[in-house]
Amino acid sequence: MSITNGYAIDAYCDCEQCQTETLPTGKYCRAEMISAAGETYAECAAEIKHHGWQLSRNRMAALAPGHKKPKGWGL
Repeated sequence: MSITNGYAIDAYCDCEQCQTETLPTGKYCRAEMISAAGETYAECAAEIKHHGWQLSRNRMAALAPGHKKPKGWGL
């Protein structure tokens, strides 16, 4: 029997478009999502950032590549 540990992050985009789930044309869209796993938060965050995502300083918000930051993002 072995003991394992680790850390995982499932990040969903927090931009206005992904939060309302509709495009300006009224068409439904799904929120962007990315997953990462590692031994520490720093490893997971580095993997997510490598794919072009942005993470807020308080670790509570994420932003997909090319998406606009909402007002008050990452306070």
